[in-house]
Amino acid sequence: MFHERQVVGADGALRLAEGPAGGAPLLFLHGVGRCWQDFTSLLADLSSRWHVLAVDMRGHGRSDRTPGMYLVRDYVRDVLELCRQLDEPLVIYGHSLGAMVAGATAAELGSRVRGVILEDPPYALFAGGAEESPFQALFTLMRTVSGSHLPVSELAGRLADARLPAANSLEGVRLGDIRDATSIRFSAASLKRVDPAVWDPILAGAWLEGLDYQKLLTQIACPTLVLQGNDELGGMVSLEAGRELEQLIPDCYRLYWPDTGHLIHNLLPERTLRVVREFLDSILLDPDGLIET
Repeated sequence: MFHERQVVGADGALRLAEGPAGGAPLLFLHGVGRCWQDFTSLLADLSSRWHVLAVDMRGHGRSDRTPGMYLVRDYVRDVLELCRQLDEPLVIYGHSLGAMVAGATAAELGSRVRGVILEDPPYALFAGGAEESPFQALFTLMRTVSGSHLPVSELAGRLADARLPAANSLEGVRLGDIRDATSIRFSAASLKRVDPAVWDPILAGAWLEGLDYQKLLTQIACPTLVLQGNDELGGMVSLEAGRELEQLIPDCYRLYWPDTGHLIHNLLPERTLRVVREFLDSILLDPDGLIET
C-alpha cells in the first residue's frame, strides 16, 4: 500500500508517494509530462525489499507549479532537497527527464547515492539542439494538451495521431502505431495535470542551461545501469549517444534494447523488472562498491 504526502522541495511543495519501509530507499523520478504513477508496473514488486518512493516533479501531478523555473537544474535542486530529508544512502531510478536529474543528483551527492538507473537519458539530444529535431512538433503538441480541461479521450486521440521521428521515414512513425491505446490514454490523463510552462525551456532549446552533462557524468561514483531504447522506434538516445554515456560514466552497465522505444519500463515491464532486480541485488551484495572520484 502506497500513501501520498507533501514534502518540501527547493521552491515549493512536492507530492511524494511512499511504500512500506521494506529496506533502503529507492527513489523513482518520472519523465516530463508524466507523474509518479508512471512507475506502477514496477513499484509493488520492488517494494518487498526496498523502501520505494516516487515523486511528482515540480509542475507535474499534485506538486506545486513554479513558472519560469523548469530547467533541468531546477528539478535537480528539488531532488537534492528531498535526498537530504531522507538522510540515508539511496538508489535513484529516473526515466527521461528523471534520468537526467538522477545522473546529476548522483554526481552531486557522491557516496550518498548507492546506485543509479538511467532509463533512456536524453542528455545529448537536449544539449545538441532538440528544438531543431522532429521531436519539437510532439513537444509543441504536448504543451497545447497540458493543463487542458478537454476530455481525456479527446486528448488521447490527438496524441495517437502525433508523429515521432524515424530514421527510415521522412514522415516519421505515428505514436498510436508504436504505443498501445491505454499507454496513450495514461499520457493524456497525466498531461491534464501538467503546467504548460514546463515545456517552455524545452521548446526554446534551453532545458540543460547551466548543466555540463558530460562533466557531471564523469563524477558519478556509484554503479550505473543505463537502459537504452531504439531511436528508430521513438527512443531519445542514439547509438552514438549511448556509447558516449558508457565511456563517460566510470562504472556503467548499458543495455541496448532494439525492440522498444522511449517508454522502456512501460512497454517491457517484465524484462525491465528482471534486470533492475539483478542490478539492485548486486548493490545489496556489494554495499561498499563505490569508486573514488
